[in-house]
Amino acid sequence: MSRGSLRRGEALLPGLFRCARCGRKLYVAYGGKGGATQRYVCRGAFDTMAVASCISFGGMRTDRAIAQEVLNRLQPLGVEAALAALETQGQEHSQKRRQVENALEQARFEAARAHRQYDAADPDNRLVAGELERRWNERLANVRMLEDQLAQMSARPVGLVAAEDRERLLTLGADLTLAWNSPGVSVETRKKIIRILIHEIIVDTAEDKLDLSPATISTIASTMTNLARTPSSCGVALLMALLPPA
Repeated sequence: MSRGSLRRGEALLPGLFRCARCGRKLYVAYGGKGGATQRYVCRGAFDTMAVASCISFGGMRTDRAIAQEVLNRLQPLGVEAALAALETQGQEHSQKRRQVENALEQARFEAARAHRQYDAADPDNRLVAGELERRWNERLANVRMLEDQLAQMSARPVGLVAAEDRERLLTLGADLTLAWNSPGVSVETRKKIIRILIHEIIVDTAEDKLDLSPATISTIASTMTNLARTPSSCGVALLMALLPPA
């Protein structure tokens, strides 16, 4: 599995931790009823001596602390991310409309051709005429379906989202923690956003505990990608996850 790739499960940081003692990646061990608890564990070289010298620590507090640091880094871009998300949805809407318009043009061409073929058929040859009529009706049905789809898309002006969605986006952009904790954001979306910013995290422990002091979290945050080179793409991804499809 590649560096920092997504892995199934509720933990946010699998694949991102590297052991400061042996240099190996940590894995996630789930426990409790239904896998409700998690620990990040390094088993070293998987022998007795390595296990004794390597590390493990609880995952839930660690995930929360690092996720909050990610949000703190993103927050200055929150409103920018909200506006960019609005623009992105408008662009996606326009692109889908063009695709439907092109499909409708092609469907009308095929329906007209099917009509000409039907008109040119020998009416005495009922088998051929019946088949050509069936094809013509199929083409006409496809035209009507695409016309209805285009009419539904035209009901919402291109480049705009519903007023309630716009208001919600701007509100969430001003408080990305609220957006992050929204039921509309999946664990997979949170993992993707974290991986935009974090390459990997070198960790060590004392008495099976990871130091989560502000100084340590600040050091971890230093591994994050320079946000000047990653404009609000992660904030946009977070906010777009909350919008209904265009």
